[in-house]
Amino acid sequence: MKAVLLACCENIEPAPLLFKLSESFSPALIRNTEGDNLSESGDTTLLVITNIGADYVELNALPTDLICSTEILWFLMSLEDFNAGGVGYTGDYTTQKKIISFNLPNNRLYLNTVTNLSIGEKVCLYSPFANYKFLPGQTAAGVINSAGAPAWRDKYVQPGPVWYDTVNSRYIMLVNGRSTIANKLQIGWAVSDDLITWTMQNGDAPIILTTDKAFFANNVFATGAPNFIDDDTVAITVCCYDGSNNVRGAIIYFDKDMSGWTLPDTIAFNDIPCYGPSLIYFENKWHLTFLSIIGDISTSKFPHYTSDTIDSGYILEGYVYENEWDGNDSIFCEGYMAGHIMLEEEGELYLIGSGYSRYTMSGNRGNGVHGLFKYDKTGNTWYPHNTFPPEIINPFYFAALGLDYDWASDHCGGCISIFKTDNGKCYYFTAMNNGSDTYQVAALELINRASP
Repeated sequence: MKAVLLACCENIEPAPLLFKLSESFSPALIRNTEGDNLSESGDTTLLVITNIGADYVELNALPTDLICSTEILWFLMSLEDFNAGGVGYTGDYTTQKKIISFNLPNNRLYLNTVTNLSIGEKVCLYSPFANYKFLPGQTAAGVINSAGAPAWRDKYVQPGPVWYDTVNSRYIMLVNGRSTIANKLQIGWAVSDDLITWTMQNGDAPIILTTDKAFFANNVFATGAPNFIDDDTVAITVCCYDGSNNVRGAIIYFDKDMSGWTLPDTIAFNDIPCYGPSLIYFENKWHLTFLSIIGDISTSKFPHYTSDTIDSGYILEGYVYENEWDGNDSIFCEGYMAGHIMLEEEGELYLIGSGYSRYTMSGNRGNGVHGLFKYDKTGNTWYPHNTFPPEIINPFYFAALGLDYDWASDHCGGCISIFKTDNGKCYYFTAMNNGSDTYQVAALELINRASP
């Protein structure tokens, strides 16, 4: 009998490890020897080429926490023309080299070519795929895009919150779409059986319109994570612009199967200037975060409020960041952090936010990158999960490198949605583009590095 039991046990598959952000996110862009990404221009700890061979370069050092794998594409980028300018500075980052392999003891990188590289040149290392892979079928376009789309979303689309509809056994995504003619955002929705193939609903017409409420007049779009108020109702935060472009936040209550929804009578959150709000119920309080720009970028703030009730009475607790821009070379959040999502994991509160980085730019203010932050409950403060982000970057310059995903080569947008499964998978939806206002919905699977 004992032998039979042992034989049965040998065929049992081990339970999948639940996905953990805290263990799975690693830096995707590194610019100095410590990997902290905080050095000022001219700092001797910047990565510098010290020797060049026929097919390799040697650097002054390599960060010890660099994840080196032949399964993950890493690239070397020259910073030859980089300086300490602000987010409006445009550098010449056209020299990109694919890293073939690593020789860490000798600080050596074998490259596809060493053409146009020179000793003493400052470089940085980056990998769009350090923490994710694209779900199938996206080499030429995102899972939802504007090709042939109706007028309400013919300019671009972005993902809203994603949840599972247990009534109809399907996944639901709210879809933010912008019209070319009206140039306004409205909300539609899509369904999927596998989180890869999505089908627009309601005849591909919006369900939340700018004409629904006066405070929706110029824009209304869904942000943050879905919050289940009960078994049947999902609370969704929306960012809305009234006719004078006052930016505020509100809450729409959806039936989880999308059979109906309840529009707000008023804006929420104490009439605070509120861009891209995100809500979560954590340790018996509602937590609210958003971008608040009053004036220019230098006065931007990212406050953190709490309340005992979901739609009123919010009290300022502190800031995720306050006046972050200070003219230095930091990689993440050089101007401001915009779209984001909060989520709880093993009793801790995390935030993934979209900042702007000159290191991934092809425009005049840097391109969007995503970073993970953790909430310190004791000190009521937020700090980066890694020494400094980003952990999610788009495949920029891939067209120049002759690689796929050209549609996603310019920008990693601010709309972020996350869906974790019970089998250890974590799906990550965001907006990527290859030029101004060409956003498409990118569906990613995050790499699970959780330990037993």
